[in-house]
Amino acid sequence: MGAFDYGIYRKGMDGRNDSRLGAGIIAIKKELIYNGFDKNIDPELPYFGDAVTNRLIEFQASRLPALVADGQAGQKTLTELFRKRVVATEKKFELTTGALGKKLKLESGYDPIAVGYVDPLDTGIAQINLGAHPDVTKAEAFDPGFAIN
Repeated sequence: MGAFDYGIYRKGMDGRNDSRLGAGIIAIKKELIYNGFDKNIDPELPYFGDAVTNRLIEFQASRLPALVADGQAGQKTLTELFRKRVVATEKKFELTTGALGKKLKLESGYDPIAVGYVDPLDTGIAQINLGAHPDVTKAEAFDPGFAIN
């Protein structure tokens, strides 16, 4: 699923030498900030450290019992983390409630750095095909604020 094949983002992950993993960590940070869990988070640093872990635990605790407050971002946590943006986008474009969320789960498993298995040009949480959309950069495809909207 992700660049690291674990499917779970956790404390200690360092994307400074892996731009794809770094983009995933930054996407998680941006979504924590978007959801109001922004204390001490530097959204530009591609490192999953204490601040991200603590904010993620706070976010997960706010979604109990649906989530386990363990500071790790697997598919359930990522689904909840991106829910606010997905719902806002569905309302903005008058989409059927839940339709966009189902597409993202099917296409990427809510991994912001997913790359297609059938077509490796399918990139990011929304699986934007970079060949069909040469005006979209890989960074934009990995950025949920761009890709989901």
